[in-house]
Amino acid sequence: MSTEKRKTTDISTLKQRAEEALEAPFGEDDSLVDFSQDDMKSHIHELQVHQIELKMQNDELRRTYEELEESRDRYSHLYDFAPNGYFTMIEKGIIDEANLTLASMLGVTRADLIGKPFHRFVLKEDQDILYKHQQRLMETGTPQSCKLRLIKKGCHELYIRLECILLKQENDFQQIRASVNDITELVQAEEKLNKSEEFNKKIIEGSHDCIKTLYPDGRLEFISKVGQALLEIEDISLYLNKSWPDFWKDSDHEAALKAISTAKEGNVGEFEGYCPTEKGKPKWWHVIITPTYKKDRSVDRLIAVSRDITEKKQKEEDQKALKEKIYRSHKMESIGTLAGGIAHDFNNILYPIIGFAEMSIQDLPENHPIKENLKVILQGAKRARDLVKQILLFSRQKELEHKPMQIQSEIEDTLKLLRAVIPANIEIQKDLNEASDFILGDPTEIHEIIMNLCTNAYHAMEETGGTLKVSLNKVKPDPKLELPPGEYCCLGVSDTGTGISPEIRDNIFEPYFTTKDLGKGSGLGLAVVYGIVKNNKGAITVESNPGKGTIFYVYLPLTSQAMEPGGMPGLDKRGIGGDERILFVDDEEPIVKLGVRILEKFGYTVTGKTSVIEALELFGSEPDKFDLVITDMAMPSMTGTEFAKKLIKIRPNIPIIICTGFSENLDHELAKTLGIMGYLHKPILINDFSSKVRKVLDQAKENKIG
Repeated sequence: MSTEKRKTTDISTLKQRAEEALEAPFGEDDSLVDFSQDDMKSHIHELQVHQIELKMQNDELRRTYEELEESRDRYSHLYDFAPNGYFTMIEKGIIDEANLTLASMLGVTRADLIGKPFHRFVLKEDQDILYKHQQRLMETGTPQSCKLRLIKKGCHELYIRLECILLKQENDFQQIRASVNDITELVQAEEKLNKSEEFNKKIIEGSHDCIKTLYPDGRLEFISKVGQALLEIEDISLYLNKSWPDFWKDSDHEAALKAISTAKEGNVGEFEGYCPTEKGKPKWWHVIITPTYKKDRSVDRLIAVSRDITEKKQKEEDQKALKEKIYRSHKMESIGTLAGGIAHDFNNILYPIIGFAEMSIQDLPENHPIKENLKVILQGAKRARDLVKQILLFSRQKELEHKPMQIQSEIEDTLKLLRAVIPANIEIQKDLNEASDFILGDPTEIHEIIMNLCTNAYHAMEETGGTLKVSLNKVKPDPKLELPPGEYCCLGVSDTGTGISPEIRDNIFEPYFTTKDLGKGSGLGLAVVYGIVKNNKGAITVESNPGKGTIFYVYLPLTSQAMEPGGMPGLDKRGIGGDERILFVDDEEPIVKLGVRILEKFGYTVTGKTSVIEALELFGSEPDKFDLVITDMAMPSMTGTEFAKKLIKIRPNIPIIICTGFSENLDHELAKTLGIMGYLHKPILINDFSSKVRKVLDQAKENKIG
């Protein structure tokens, strides 16, 4: 109903009520007969005044009423078009009043709401929530709130927040006023956010990487469960809010700070670093850091993903070590080849020197003045020969062979080699047991043990000087070494150098572990020694005090076997001369001359050749003219074994001796199958030479008879 219509109705009603009052009969006290004319005038005047007053009151009342109606219209407009839905419920939850917003929310008219129970518009599954909500409201009388789903026309769900208050009116009549806030979009956003968070959580927890969130200042906010397991963290609270870069050390700390700074600038921070677990387990990580932003585009958080690359790093280190090992192996092989080549040429030089010196000493009278000079020359040449042997052993140009040997002689030879390189401010002492005890070993390996231990001792005293002492004794090892029962010799190598600190003593036998400066050690020496000792069923121990020196003890089992006399097992001691015919071949003319003269001195008929081609042609033309062929191994046209093959092809039973400056490409098993019956290593002493020739010739005769 409009304001003007309500106003007209109210005025008509008042006029009607006034007319009814005037027509009512006067009472006895109301008679006008007793009024004088003056009284009448006075009363009329008063009535006129009252009439004016009433008119003024009526105008004021009309103005107040109009203002009230305008206020009611404004309230009605605000009520109907408020952003929230409003409604009033009376007994049994009947909707008594509702605004247009609520009707719009539900897709119905206001008339569809009035007189209907509110629960009819609530989703069936949420009816119990509404019931408990109303029950709390009635019991407490305090405002209540709950979240419900309403049914919108068309069967669509509508998420709302319902807030109610209880009003008590006359006769204890209770009325509920309610506010409805549509939170559908908010709920959907929350569900979407929850799904996103759940999805992200599954990604984080399903990742094999260590995922962390950092505050912009680098403090740790969160670390995934996988990350905690990888880092063996038992109490994560000890790490939260701590500076994450501080977990990295040295240069990695700077790398972590730089990566954070890069990420805060809007780029991807990345680095690799070492960070052990809480329990000290070594770990290498590849770290990527990216930023997340607030609405104002300022950095909110930093996401740090750390991938465990320890295995990859270890493989890289292993590959690097392998490459280094291969490089060093090739380097040593090259050095060995070079040393072998030098030794071959040097032996060819020494061969005629030793041979002619020996022959000259034998030919000269006992008191001839030159004879002493020749003996000195011969002694120097023999020392040179021994030096070449050591070089060949060191460069591994000799095959490993475990056989009975005296370790004393190997110590003596090694110390001779070391004396030439160790400074004079280092004194070398030796205390060697003179007993003829034998070990079952390889001279090259024993040489390597002594060489490595003595070299380490020398390096420990290089700057200050001191004493290097080598001892050898027969001992009974400590049971703690857990060695097999039996007798042992103990090689001791001590120095008065810097010593070894207790912190690294357990690591000294590890491959590539070294405390020496670059270029002074590979870190393999003691590892090689340890391996050789273990392969020989022995043990090695170390005692050291920083600043007071170090002593290594090497225990090696003794053997009851002994070396055969002269180092040539089974040598037949019959005469060393003969009258057989021998073909002697070498590309060095001085060696051919020496060989011919030595053999002729012992009664043999000798033909010497410096050309292997000429020798082959001579033998091919008269194969039965010779009883023995002696040939060098390394010759320009063909090797000694190739020459031997061609000779045997011509005459299968021809005895052959090969002379070599070192063991280049000499396959002993193949040589035996070819019929090669002997070897001689240059430089050759006359007695060794004549003995070998006689032995091979006699063996050939026995084979022929057999």
